[in-house]
Amino acid sequence: MGQNGLIGASPYPADAVRMKQEGTTVLVLHVTAKGRVSSCTIAESSGTKSLDDASCAFVRRLKFDPAIAAGGQAVEADTRFPMAWHLPR
Repeated sequence: MGQNGLIGASPYPADAVRMKQEGTTVLVLHVTAKGRVSSCTIAESSGTKSLDDASCAFVRRLKFDPAIAAGGQAVEADTRFPMAWHLPR
């Protein structure tokens, strides 16, 4: 999975859709050596709690490519991950 900010279809919170809320949540993820998110922290809020909460809930279901140490083995690491929420125009 790349880090270009585009992660495909994501579950937009119903209340945010109703209120036409958009924004970008910047997350700090701790990714394990197996590529799973073991912690998610909001580094920058989108300004909408439901979008921020949905961001962490969504990324916890994903599998990432883990960081690779100098010796070639997968290791756990932190990474920043922007998650943009945009309603269809």
